Amino acid sequence: MENASDQNSLPRRDQILQTAIHVFAERGYLNTDVQLIANLCGIGKGTVYRTFESKDNLFFEAALSIFEALERRLKIMEEMAGSTFERLEFFLTSSAELFARNPSYIKIMQQTRSLPLNLLPDRLVTLLQNRFIDAGCVIFREAMDKKLMAIGNPMSYQISMMNSMWGVISHYNAAMDPLSLVERVRFTFHLFLNGILLK
Repeated sequence: MENASDQNSLPRRDQILQTAIHVFAERGYLNTDVQLIANLCGIGKGTVYRTFESKDNLFFEAALSIFEALERRLKIMEEMAGSTFERLEFFLTSSAELFARNPSYIKIMQQTRSLPLNLLPDRLVTLLQNRFIDAGCVIFREAMDKKLMAIGNPMSYQISMMNSMWGVISHYNAAMDPLSLVERVRFTFHLFLNGILLK
């Protein structure tokens, strides 16, 4: 059970994280000053450092909070009924909804994805490799077992799909696209499926 001081620190920690996400997204990691984040939160810079230890840690905790929000959608996908690819479509479109509501998340993801794996904290690498890639591989293995698609390397399919979907999300332009981000992700996912499903 949390003690009173832990409960009191949760809202402040969340406030710092959400503010940091917006500032890192707008300015980029290198151009972000922790003092600005502290000022926007109405707290001292030392409070930010006592909560997150360093600017690096703050950035990675901000990124991790986004990956954890995506993982919650992944868990729903894993527990839901539905056909193999209906479940995967749910994960992709619900993730697109998250990004559509929080455009700053896209910029944080872009910055995180540009870093080599050896610079990322272990928790982030574990989520990327052991959760997102593995969960997709399970879906593609299931599709192969059901003879919905040709036998192949599930990881190759998963990485290709993730890169396709991420390309759509990171380059989406609402002013130039007649479809919403969610509809564009759904459309692209069906194009991807048309290329791999057995006819």
